[in-house]
Amino acid sequence: MKREFNRGGRPALSAAQKQKYIVCTRLDTAHYLRLRMLVRTSGHSPAEVVRQLIELG
Repeated sequence: MKREFNRGGRPALSAAQKQKYIVCTRLDTAHYLRLRMLVRTSGHSPAEVVRQLIELG
């Protein structure tokens, strides 16, 4: 009987959890500055801020 040992490391992500889509966008100055302000106040990356905005609607 073969025993499997825990090799450690990060567990595999499911297909729903993988971030495999890239969205590029162009912003005018007003929208860009608004995004930068949200990033500064939240302390997250721009991508994370956009993800949260999409999630909240």
